[in-house]
Amino acid sequence: IKKLHVSMSLQPQPLGLGAVSTLQAAIAAGSCHYVPSETELAWTSEKAHDRECTIAESAEQVQAAELWLSFSSASRGKAPRAPTAAERGVLSRYECNDGTVSFLEPLTGIGRHPFATVGCNMPPGLHTHVFNTSFLVPFNKCAGAHSGHLAGGSGARNLFFDLGCSVWGDGAPVSDGSAFGPSMPLFSAWYEGNCAQLDRLYGWEMDVKEPTSWWKNVPADVRAKLHFYNVPVEEDFASASSFSTNLLAAAKPADFVAVKVDIDYPPLEAKIVQGIRDRPELTALVDELYFEYHFQWNHKNFGWGSGVGQPNFTNDTVDDALFLMSALRHKGVRAHFWI
Repeated sequence: IKKLHVSMSLQPQPLGLGAVSTLQAAIAAGSCHYVPSETELAWTSEKAHDRECTIAESAEQVQAAELWLSFSSASRGKAPRAPTAAERGVLSRYECNDGTVSFLEPLTGIGRHPFATVGCNMPPGLHTHVFNTSFLVPFNKCAGAHSGHLAGGSGARNLFFDLGCSVWGDGAPVSDGSAFGPSMPLFSAWYEGNCAQLDRLYGWEMDVKEPTSWWKNVPADVRAKLHFYNVPVEEDFASASSFSTNLLAAAKPADFVAVKVDIDYPPLEAKIVQGIRDRPELTALVDELYFEYHFQWNHKNFGWGSGVGQPNFTNDTVDDALFLMSALRHKGVRAHFWI
């Protein structure tokens, strides 16, 4: 059994994939499916554009967010707990025919922490900075009763592709709860803590970096498995330097693959993420996706520079963003909004 075969039901066990080897294949076969929670459906069941704060400020959404945050913090690490009955009611999930369940945070139009300071009027004491990542429920191999087989067998690997990686870091400790710093050490720490130590890391960064300085704080054990490309990300399907071409060359269906897309250029980001959704050979490889979707947000400055006249302007609305992320989840990709 491989990929999202983690259940956090009352007794953790692998998802019921039956004779197929991936969650994506199980969904196609009808033996597993994605179930958005009522919290998520409040955003996706009707048009949310121009109603972002109205929805987010509702008592139902605030109460649901508090419950999901209580679970997200407990879902990480070597001993993740099962959600309470109340928490289960607000979490989105994958369900399989044998009754096993795998939980995720609900998708919302905030596109980051539900209480991030983005201009909505939340109750006193709930606001947090926009880089708070504690709302995420990442893949956790520790949750499976058969963790030795969670990634398809003894030869399976854990791969991370970081599109817009900046630098490795300055040697300071990694904060588990925020993305103020560089992303690669943060994700490396997350997945190691979740029993999915990364075997290969691939990072792209457009801004020119001085090699000695960039590699200075990369630990020796990471240097042996890190591929750093100090060039812009491309997505020309016929090019040897495109992301999808490199993904197909590096990953195998048995591998666990996580991808982060944050390159601050909406046309290219859309092409990459839509390709993961629409090209079956890519969908089959990507297990988990973190995407900073630069969409228009309630006519406010959401920190992305995506408003009219700004460098990352896009016509996409919150409804476009939710539609894409939901479509990915329905195909078996654990899609998360990144910050």
